[in-house]
Amino acid sequence: MEVSNDKMIAYSISEAAERIGVSKNLLYQELKRNPDVPRIVIGTRILIPARKLEEYLNT
Repeated sequence: MEVSNDKMIAYSISEAAERIGVSKNLLYQELKRNPDVPRIVIGTRILIPARKLEEYLNT
C-alpha cells in the first residue's frame, strides 16, 4: 500500500483516516488500543508521520 505519494510528511487524524480508508473514530480507537501505531503528539494535536504510517501498514 502506497501512502506517501505526495509531499506530506505528517497527516492529521482526518487525513490519515481518509488515506487508509477508515473512519476517524476507528483510527482514534486504534491509537488508544495500540501504542505501536506511529504518532506525534504536539500539545493536544495528534499527527501521523507519513513514512512511518506506510512502514507500519506494510508490516
